[in-house]
Amino acid sequence: MRRARELYGADLWQLALVLLCFSLVGYVVGQVLGDPAAWVIGAWFLGAVIGHDLLLFPVYALADVILAHTVRRWHHPHRWLPIPVVNYVRLPALASGLTLILFLPGIIQQGAQTYLNATGQTQQPYLRRWLIFVLVAFAVSGCVYAIRVWFATRPLRHSQKLARSVVEPGERVLTFAAVPGAAPEAVGGSGGLYFPVAEEKWRRIGWEDLRSARWQADRGELVVQDYAERTTLSLAAPRNLPDLVTAEITASHLATERVGQHVQLRVARNAHTGRVAWQVRLDAPTSAETVDQAIHELSQNLGIPAGPWHEVGV
Repeated sequence: MRRARELYGADLWQLALVLLCFSLVGYVVGQVLGDPAAWVIGAWFLGAVIGHDLLLFPVYALADVILAHTVRRWHHPHRWLPIPVVNYVRLPALASGLTLILFLPGIIQQGAQTYLNATGQTQQPYLRRWLIFVLVAFAVSGCVYAIRVWFATRPLRHSQKLARSVVEPGERVLTFAAVPGAAPEAVGGSGGLYFPVAEEKWRRIGWEDLRSARWQADRGELVVQDYAERTTLSLAAPRNLPDLVTAEITASHLATERVGQHVQLRVARNAHTGRVAWQVRLDAPTSAETVDQAIHELSQNLGIPAGPWHEVGV
């Protein structure tokens, strides 16, 4: 038996299955050859081979590549689509295509009079029933996928619930860094960045108050700089929080302008709350009146309100 398996190259039960398939095909061919319309069946078979291998196969192979590439851009294990959706589209599409090929003569009502004479029925229900089958196949596949996603994201939803309890009233949770099922390590809200500073105590820095952010992937650390200090956040599961922080800082920044030789102004506005923050860097001792005048002139040029300012370091 081992020698036979080595010669065949696979398990012998596969050989038995192949022989059974050939036997079935031989039986069908023997039955068809005795039919006067055997040439019609042969023509349909040859047309199906040519239509599939030369025309349809390149089309749906290209469609499958496009589908896989598109889904790959959506899928991420830390986002809300943790399970690839490719096979849940492939299977119902494959079933729909195979049934279309199998029942195409009836669907297009080819040989309608012959069918009516032989069965006493028309071929009109074929198209309607095939469309119903397609809808049911995609609906069942979608329901199975939704159930799998619901179970897969249950730990992440628990972390999101904890993240919502952190942000201030009126703000939304945009994203958060957390191991699924655990408390969040940091939260990106619509108003700013939240991170723990003590047990059950969180600090908030508005997006407009952040000057820069740097993600050190090798260390798993997010370094953020506001007008007061630099903070390093250790994130075991950052998800897309570093990208969000960088994007919000960029979106909030309005202008950076040097006034004279010793004053540099930076103005930012929170895209979600509308709050404006003025940051001033002084390279030499400068009076508050000079800074206020510079802020007033820049606010007039930008068309935004002037307000309190914070002095920042280099």
